Amino acid sequence: MEENYQSEEEQVPQEEDVITGEVQHVDIAVIKDNIRSILKTTLTAVLPQMRPVDEIIDSVFYVIDTPSIDSLDNVGMFIQRAFTNLYGKKATIVDKFVAFNLLVTKFEAYLKKLYYLMKGHEVPAQNPGEDVTWKNVIYAHKCLWNLKYSTDEGKQQLYQYLMLIKGWRNSESHISPTASEQEVDTAISIILTMYFYSTGSSITDLEMNGHEIQKSESVHKENSYAHKVIQLHPYYNEENDDQQLVAEADVKDWPEEKRTATLKKSICQLIGYEPKKSPLSKQRHWIAIYRIAADKGFIIEGDFAYFKRIIDDMQISNLPVPLKIESLQSSIKDVYAKDIEDWTDNNLSGKKDWQSMKILRNVLMRLSRL
Repeated sequence: MEENYQSEEEQVPQEEDVITGEVQHVDIAVIKDNIRSILKTTLTAVLPQMRPVDEIIDSVFYVIDTPSIDSLDNVGMFIQRAFTNLYGKKATIVDKFVAFNLLVTKFEAYLKKLYYLMKGHEVPAQNPGEDVTWKNVIYAHKCLWNLKYSTDEGKQQLYQYLMLIKGWRNSESHISPTASEQEVDTAISIILTMYFYSTGSSITDLEMNGHEIQKSESVHKENSYAHKVIQLHPYYNEENDDQQLVAEADVKDWPEEKRTATLKKSICQLIGYEPKKSPLSKQRHWIAIYRIAADKGFIIEGDFAYFKRIIDDMQISNLPVPLKIESLQSSIKDVYAKDIEDWTDNNLSGKKDWQSMKILRNVLMRLSRL
């Protein structure tokens, strides 16, 4: 196998050679389908506490496609090329090597862009005047930094993936040219998983910084990149969305166990791995949860005692703000007594903490998809 890669025709291209050429029009749905198959295997242990897998997948394309600053935005064309090499056509072993090396070498830059979109500024160095290191970048993303200290088996596996990426990043060749195709496929699955895990764990942070991802539209321009590789579809497209909003009548007909389990899953996804960073941070934020539960048929409007009982029965151990039913009951008036789909900037703007209520509304509207 090594001899094959020493010939001039078969030699693995270097990074500067892989983004030239004509624009390639590929089916983004095919790319996402292939990625989905990988994530449903590699993220099985942690998916129950994350956003729906399709939302996780779309979030990476959103980060790639959303402008930040010039020094970070070019990372997108390399990642796009990697996806195209892997899933935009029948991939050869050379395509896989090229894609793997691109994804490894651009992972740190991608995390820097993700952080910028989350926080509005670049990853800080440990001390002023110093260069930003790999350690600084991982520390900035708590979902990655905390993997090392988790006792959860699934997160420990992800930590091992992260350490492999660190090793590949520090290796001149990244992966041996004599590696078998199966070994390359495994390595690609690992690096892809960490792109999507880190981004999927950060969706709430993106939303809290003003990114309404589900409403985003493709902003590619003819001269966005010197060499375009792939035209991305909008992050959210109703025509292609197979996860329709729960029909109220259907939910009311469900057994109580199914209704409670579905609502619990949405609340757990809202809380995520870091409850202190959850948008559910104040007692009045329960208003949005109550509204979505009532409006979509999970509970009966006005039956606060029942709502309290099912929340208590969920036994969610990491609730950042326990529900106080008296406070909730006294708050359901004016705009908060209306269907959550009728909440707008105008009718929320006079309310205390209206910006976070708007974020909660957007998040919960998405989490109510099945």
